[in-house]
Amino acid sequence: MRSKGVRKGYLVAAFGLVGLASTPSLAEQKPPSPRQDFYTKLMEQAVDSLTGRAKAAAIVLDLWVDPKGRVFNCSAKSVAGSEKPSENFCRNSARLRMTAAKDAQGQAAFGRFTTMTKVFDEGANDTKEVQDATWPPDVEIILNRLPDGADRSYDLSVAVAVDDEGRVSECDGSPSIHETLKTIVCSQVQNVNYGVMRSADGKPVPYIRAIRATFTADNES
Repeated sequence: MRSKGVRKGYLVAAFGLVGLASTPSLAEQKPPSPRQDFYTKLMEQAVDSLTGRAKAAAIVLDLWVDPKGRVFNCSAKSVAGSEKPSENFCRNSARLRMTAAKDAQGQAAFGRFTTMTKVFDEGANDTKEVQDATWPPDVEIILNRLPDGADRSYDLSVAVAVDDEGRVSECDGSPSIHETLKTIVCSQVQNVNYGVMRSADGKPVPYIRAIRATFTADNES
């Protein structure tokens, strides 16, 4: 797709956790969510990160967001195509404004948001590699049988609270999520350490993030 406001000759696509961000969990626990102009600014930033011509890259972006919705830490990793764009990607990350995470009490909280961006310079040699790049889920689970009504694969996002030592302290999800699947995801992540988040002043803080899970059935043909 071609985006307005992006320099001619570039194509950009962004994939985020929009589904979970817009669906409150049972306890109103929510990770950070993009504001209206988030993806426009992200696209501009993606194009600016390219150096030279004939470049293409798929980049996973990890943002730390404070309780006021401000991005205060950013890391980027090229997962396909050119490697150089990720070195420059976070330069203007403070421009990416977000809606702050909320904890189980509905209070603004620190949060973590991950997204994948694809950017192409038309004619780049590695465009197909970037187009085909996928963003693996946090959890992959194979079941004997999927719930009735589920497709051949079943994707969902679950909000988790992470304590100041990086451990999952609470796992929840939207009421629309099948209860059995939600329980399985939460059991898979209860002993995972997702890393310590430190505020701008260096103090460890608890935060909210989303876990992306994919279910498949082992009897798929």
